[in-house]
Amino acid sequence: MLTAYVLVNTGTGSTVNVAEDLRRLNGVDEAHVLDGVFDIVAKMKADNSDKIKEISEKIRKIENVVGTISMIVDEK
Repeated sequence: MLTAYVLVNTGTGSTVNVAEDLRRLNGVDEAHVLDGVFDIVAKMKADNSDKIKEISEKIRKIENVVGTISMIVDEK
Protein backbone atom coordinates (compact mmCIF):
# COMPACT_ATOMS: atom_id res chain seq x y z
CA MET A 1 0.00 0.00 0.00
CA LEU A 2 1.39 3.40 -1.01
CA THR A 3 0.81 6.62 0.89
CA ALA A 4 0.98 10.03 -0.79
CA TYR A 5 0.37 13.59 0.28
CA VAL A 6 -1.01 16.27 -1.99
CA LEU A 7 -0.57 19.97 -1.35
CA VAL A 8 -3.46 21.88 -2.90
CA ASN A 9 -3.95 25.54 -3.77
CA THR A 10 -7.51 26.74 -4.24
CA GLY A 11 -9.32 29.78 -5.57
CA THR A 12 -10.11 32.57 -3.13
CA GLY A 13 -12.86 31.66 -0.67
CA SER A 14 -13.20 28.04 -1.80
CA THR A 15 -10.79 26.22 0.51
CA VAL A 16 -13.36 24.70 2.88
CA ASN A 17 -15.57 23.48 0.01
CA VAL A 18 -12.61 21.94 -1.82
CA ALA A 19 -11.48 20.19 1.39
CA GLU A 20 -14.97 18.71 1.74
CA ASP A 21 -14.89 17.54 -1.88
CA LEU A 22 -11.50 15.91 -1.28
CA ARG A 23 -12.76 14.02 1.76
CA ARG A 24 -15.48 12.45 -0.41
CA LEU A 25 -13.03 11.04 -2.96
CA ASN A 26 -12.25 7.32 -2.74
CA GLY A 27 -8.60 6.96 -1.85
CA VAL A 28 -8.35 10.23 0.08
CA ASP A 29 -8.07 9.38 3.78
CA GLU A 30 -7.72 12.89 5.15
CA ALA A 31 -7.87 16.52 3.99
CA HIS A 32 -6.86 19.40 6.23
CA VAL A 33 -7.10 23.15 5.67
CA LEU A 34 -3.77 24.95 6.17
CA ASP A 35 -2.57 28.47 6.83
CA GLY A 36 0.44 29.26 4.68
CA VAL A 37 1.67 28.80 1.14
CA PHE A 38 -0.70 25.90 0.47
CA ASP A 39 -4.41 25.81 1.30
CA ILE A 40 -4.97 22.08 1.89
CA VAL A 41 -2.94 18.94 2.54
CA ALA A 42 -4.60 15.63 1.62
CA LYS A 43 -3.43 12.12 2.46
CA MET A 44 -4.03 9.37 -0.09
CA LYS A 45 -3.57 5.61 0.10
CA ALA A 46 -3.60 3.25 -2.88
CA ASP A 47 -2.29 -0.12 -3.97
CA ASN A 48 0.09 1.25 -6.59
CA SER A 49 1.47 4.40 -8.20
CA ASP A 50 -0.98 4.22 -11.10
CA LYS A 51 -3.87 4.45 -8.65
CA ILE A 52 -2.17 7.39 -6.89
CA LYS A 53 -1.93 9.14 -10.27
CA GLU A 54 -5.61 8.41 -10.95
CA ILE A 55 -6.66 9.94 -7.62
CA SER A 56 -4.37 12.95 -8.24
CA GLU A 57 -6.04 13.56 -11.60
CA LYS A 58 -9.45 13.54 -9.91
CA ILE A 59 -8.19 16.08 -7.38
CA ARG A 60 -6.97 18.42 -10.13
CA LYS A 61 -10.42 18.27 -11.77
CA ILE A 62 -12.24 19.51 -8.65
CA GLU A 63 -13.71 22.96 -9.19
CA ASN A 64 -11.53 25.74 -7.72
CA VAL A 65 -8.38 23.61 -7.47
CA VAL A 66 -5.75 25.83 -9.07
CA GLY A 67 -2.62 23.78 -8.40
CA THR A 68 -1.28 20.65 -6.71
CA ILE A 69 2.00 19.07 -5.70
CA SER A 70 1.99 15.33 -5.01
CA MET A 71 4.55 13.51 -2.89
CA ILE A 72 4.67 9.72 -2.63
CA VAL A 73 6.08 8.43 0.66
CA ASP A 74 9.10 6.15 0.34
CA GLU A 75 8.40 3.46 2.91
CA LYS A 76 11.85 1.82 2.68
